[in-house]
Amino acid sequence: MIIVPMNVFDRKEVLEKGQLDFIRIAAEAGADGIEIRKELLSERDSLTYLKEELNRLSMFTVYSAPAEVWGEGGILHSSELVKVFEEALAVGAKSLKLSLGHYLQGVSDLTELDLFLKDYKGMQLLIENDQTPHGGKVERLADFFESASKMRVSVRMTFDIGNWHFTGEEPESAFTRLQEHISYLHLKEVALRGGELHPSELSAAEKAGWRTFQNRTGKSVPAALEFPIHPYERIKEFIGLARENQTEG
Repeated sequence: MIIVPMNVFDRKEVLEKGQLDFIRIAAEAGADGIEIRKELLSERDSLTYLKEELNRLSMFTVYSAPAEVWGEGGILHSSELVKVFEEALAVGAKSLKLSLGHYLQGVSDLTELDLFLKDYKGMQLLIENDQTPHGGKVERLADFFESASKMRVSVRMTFDIGNWHFTGEEPESAFTRLQEHISYLHLKEVALRGGELHPSELSAAEKAGWRTFQNRTGKSVPAALEFPIHPYERIKEFIGLARENQTEG
């Protein structure tokens, strides 16, 4: 399954026009699913209308919000979680992607998280390695997932293969450590431009590094194209590239 997040499109255009038209562009390009981005919702967007269109197009839906599960001091962000979970339900998402936040081993209450998630049994919480020092480090993420797994807390991982570069981590070793927890993959390359790291398009090279990550996660794990794509006609090209690799893997 290949997912197209709304941030592959030009941010200004999406905010001006709303996400509805861009859902249709992704569907016409052959996407199996859409990742709706909370930070790109505008006054033009209605979660109900987005849900209706996603259902009409038979799109698998992930809802992504720039929110952290754990606040300063390792406290659960309960009120923020209620808000984004309800938004995810309203748009018809099956999965909700968030950041870890300030999880503290031995302080953060996983029982509290478990009880919260029991109220949203139809929604899969996905925690992504983000680009922050507290939410994008292997050891903290591993501590969280290993502890959550022991307690049977219903949480899985979004593994972003490019974000590790922003936090100074080594993607291959991070994958080895976290592989058993991965249920969603963000595919991107990372390029250095003007002294800064930037997400960039997938290389079609036979030995491109992104291929290995996708192959090792297996065919059942959805993969998202999480990089800017211009012109939009190329979305079909990248969907085909990732789908072919997924099939061969």
